Amino acid sequence: MEKKTNTNQSRHLKLATLLFFVLGAFFMKAQSSRTNLQSISSDQLTNQEQKDKLKAQWIENNKSEYIKMGGKLENSTSNSSSRAAEFNTQAEKDVWVKSQIPLKETVIIPEIASFPKYLNTGNPLVDNENYRVKKDAWINSHQSEYNRLNQLNNEEGKKRVKPVINQ
Repeated sequence: MEKKTNTNQSRHLKLATLLFFVLGAFFMKAQSSRTNLQSISSDQLTNQEQKDKLKAQWIENNKSEYIKMGGKLENSTSNSSSRAAEFNTQAEKDVWVKSQIPLKETVIIPEIASFPKYLNTGNPLVDNENYRVKKDAWINSHQSEYNRLNQLNNEEGKKRVKPVINQ
């Protein structure tokens, strides 16, 4: 009986050792694969950084050609590794895009310099309301000029003064 117990223990020990080596080899292989993936990612990052540096050097040496191709040079005070703004929502992007559009004034009645100008900020609802408020204030403070405009319009058979848009 003692001999049978020793044989069973020996078998269990051999199986445990074998299992230990098999599992160890499996985990070593898995760890090796993960390390390879990490090194590929860092190699790709290194390649991208190299490409970015080469591009920056080419732009620096060929500024006029870069501009002809539609490129825009960064300010000399900015960090060359800075990136364009990133947005979390379409609304954020829309606000930013509208902020990049230059304000444009439109002269409505060129004969009267004091008449309010329409200021286009890219937001028609706000722009129209702002213009209406300015125009109403002008009418209240320039009643005689406003009456003269209405009289001219009536004489010419027009219902309103057509705006003149300066471009």
